[in-house]
This record gives sequence, structure tokens and C-alpha cells, in this order.
Amino acid sequence: MNTQPALILMSLIKFKMQNVKFKIKDGFTLIEMMVTIAIVGVVAVITTGFLFSSISGSGKAEIGKEARQNGNYALNVMQRMILNSKSVSCPAGGKQIDVRDINDNLTEFFCDDDPDNEKFKISSNSADLTGDNVAVSGCDFSCVTFAGKPSRVSIEFSVSQKGVSSRPSESGKIDFKTEVMTRNY
Repeated sequence: MNTQPALILMSLIKFKMQNVKFKIKDGFTLIEMMVTIAIVGVVAVITTGFLFSSISGSGKAEIGKEARQNGNYALNVMQRMILNSKSVSCPAGGKQIDVRDINDNLTEFFCDDDPDNEKFKISSNSADLTGDNVAVSGCDFSCVTFAGKPSRVSIEFSVSQKGVSSRPSESGKIDFKTEVMTRNY
């Protein structure tokens, strides 16, 4: 076996390696580091903003959902009682509805939205119709009755979450307004 050409090739490669100076990079330049840090910073700011807006939107939806559920429940109970009532009256300056059913039982609906008593609820003589974690405001109940005709009751109020921060993006105030006419007159 002739190893002569292999030895010549090896010595030629060794000679070339000694004459060629290889430039080896030991690290990154300052500009490369600054650009990388700036890009990572921009991506972090965008990601954080997206995350906070998602969390805020989720919180506002939860607040609105709870306020809407409480308001709808109170409104549905009052509507059902008024619709099937024998007579309806609205004493106490728009803060109360007295409903007398066909069995002559009296149900009184009250709106406690006075800041002095700090209740902010809609109640009936048997129970609260709104929960402790929501506040009712702007209640206005009005009745129009004519002899021999159905009574007409207007109900208007707003429900919002109690104890929510003062930032508008986290408040969830929902307005409720309806008009109900009695069936039995």
C-alpha cells in the first residue's frame, strides 16, 4: 500500500492551516446585545399589555354577568306578580309597589337605594330580590290605574357591582326598565 500520497496531502493541509489565520469570535458586540434586549423588551411590553387587557375584559364580563343576573331576577319576580295581580298601587313616592293577588294576599316590593341606610337592594315582604354583592340605584316605580281597565306599572332601576374599583373599565352598571300591565282587572 502506498501511503506516500496520503502523507503529502496531510503535510499540505498542515502547511495551509499554519499560513491561514482563523478569526474566532469570542462573543457578541455591544450593538448586537442592545438590539436583542430592545426586541425582547418590545415583545414583553406587547405581551403584558395583551395579558392585562384579557384579564380586565374577563373581570368586567364577570361583574356585568352578576349584576345582570340579579337585576333580571328582581325584574322577573316583580313582573310575574304584577301580571297576575288583582290590583296594584305605588305608595311611598316611587320606591314601593303594593301588589294584591287574586287570593287577596298583599306583596310589597321595596327599593332601598338610600345612601343613608347603605342597603341598596330591592326586597319584597318575604325576601331580598338582589344579592349582597350588588348595589341597586335609581329606583323609580310608578303606577297608572283606571277603573275597569288594566293597571300599568313602570319599573326602572340600575344594578352595579358593590366594592369594585373606581376605574370605569372595571365597573358594570346595568340599567333595567320595563312596563307591565295587569291581566286581572
